[in-house]
Amino acid sequence: QKNIHLEVAVKFYLGSPPYENPYRWFGTNIKDQLGKKLDHLKNHQTQLSKIYKHKLTEEIDEQHCLIKGRLFYPSGVLSCPKGVTSNHLKGSWAYTQDVDIDSLLAIGKADWLAELKHADICRLQNNPKVLLTDRAQCFVDTQKNNSGKYQELNRVFCLPSDFDFPNRPS
Repeated sequence: QKNIHLEVAVKFYLGSPPYENPYRWFGTNIKDQLGKKLDHLKNHQTQLSKIYKHKLTEEIDEQHCLIKGRLFYPSGVLSCPKGVTSNHLKGSWAYTQDVDIDSLLAIGKADWLAELKHADICRLQNNPKVLLTDRAQCFVDTQKNNSGKYQELNRVFCLPSDFDFPNRPS
């Protein structure tokens, strides 16, 4: 039996070029970056069980980091950041003026992670979220399947026209 110190984070990042660079993946608050989060988890959070091992009742054998969440890509981009598995959850991002908002359902942060099922989509249709024009907002694109049930096609983060990624890589 091994004792594992597991640091878990749930995060959502939008990619900007160069896409292979994890420091060019930003949260909706551009101070939040995938590269910084990875560094913090590896170099600080997982080290706490070593630093404070005298406070633990058992020895830690391994330290690991896990980030769950979703990476949002601009249209046509397929390359993911270094160190990220290719089978991660994906979505897309676009500027609001480039998207047909009327065809999408706005979702709250509580719905950002899990894929929405038919009942979830019906709930959103019956209780639509307020559309925000001054900040990034997450939407879901849906369609009915062959059995008449709604299914999720894609997650889309819509950014206001004044949203700007930093120009220089960190």
